[in-house]
Amino acid sequence: MTPITDCMKGGKFAWTEEAEKALQLIKMRLMTTLILVLPDFAQPFELHCDASKVGIGAVLSQNNRPVAYFSEKLSGAKLKCNTYDVEFYAVVQAVKHWRHYLFCRELVLYTDHEALKNLHRQDKVSPRHASWIAYLQHFTFVVKHKSRVTNRVADALSRRSNFLVSLRIERSLWKMVDTQLQFSSAYHPQTDGQTEVVNRSLGNLLQSLVGEHVKSWNLKLCQAEFAHNHVVNRSTGFSPFQVVYAAVSKGPLDLIHLPNRSANFVDSLREIHQVVYDHLTAANARYKQAANKKRRFVEFEVGDFVWAIFAKNRYPTEEYNKLFARKIGPVEVIEKINSNVYRLKLSSHIRTADVFNVKHLIPYTGDSSDDDDSMVNSLHPGENDAVEEVASRYLVKNRF
Repeated sequence: MTPITDCMKGGKFAWTEEAEKALQLIKMRLMTTLILVLPDFAQPFELHCDASKVGIGAVLSQNNRPVAYFSEKLSGAKLKCNTYDVEFYAVVQAVKHWRHYLFCRELVLYTDHEALKNLHRQDKVSPRHASWIAYLQHFTFVVKHKSRVTNRVADALSRRSNFLVSLRIERSLWKMVDTQLQFSSAYHPQTDGQTEVVNRSLGNLLQSLVGEHVKSWNLKLCQAEFAHNHVVNRSTGFSPFQVVYAAVSKGPLDLIHLPNRSANFVDSLREIHQVVYDHLTAANARYKQAANKKRRFVEFEVGDFVWAIFAKNRYPTEEYNKLFARKIGPVEVIEKINSNVYRLKLSSHIRTADVFNVKHLIPYTGDSSDDDDSMVNSLHPGENDAVEEVASRYLVKNRF
């Protein structure tokens, strides 16, 4: 890591050949070496905690081999707490984070704050500390002091500033598996229909888990996350976890034995992504065929004039009025981004994005009916129920 961190010294960032070699070595070891081990519930756990002025960090390990990492950035009132409170908070948060591992298990708690050794022998404690001590009494553990020099991992987690390096590694990994960032058109959530479906599915899942206890939704997130990542999607043929990590997510019973395989991570991920792409393409073709039976194909070219239909969410919240005309124009098409998305030449006083989906565009033919509409639906939106009726009829007729 030293060549990489050296690139950020001196007040500027300069990527060197040594840093590139170090980055490639890190990526190779991340993809080929088992860094984390699976927990062995027959062995006691070791918990190393540390805190700084900006964050806390912890490492759960067994026999000096890491099982999991945890870190949290401090904010708000926690930034003003004294050292003892922050170190105590780090211990409580780490135990809460791994409570499913530590409950009814032996635990050795290591900390570099010597005052925490007397955790069980305090006569006077504040209400906050009393609640923390009461929570920790549900677990079986002993506290041992560990100097900052030997507590390097937890100390580094609490002080980490490796965002730039992590981001570069992440971008390199996604580039290797041919993942790209695609932008959608403004004010048209249907463009990213897959995200809309996922959001709706997660909402329905949380609603079924919470039941009547609406305010306890945050306690069900772990169950919802596991359930969503574990189920196989009908369109992709894979679970979300498998699409991202090229492996099937493991349940509690799967942790009994260690799988004996060493498949190449990137190759497996690329193969899964290709199959997912094929499945999604086939699913989209089926959906498109069914939807296009009730649609009429409309396409515009640069220089064409159209009527632009304004949806409610295009108006600023403080300016929207239900009496405003929903159609303005005629306006000129100045760019054809693709057959579904166009850029229009709008007047400067119209404060909205100039990119429209074809769903919100109506051809301008220049006949007498258009001339009548243009008198009341110029680029200055006015009040006209007839225009709204015409636009609604057009949308119904074309089944958008």
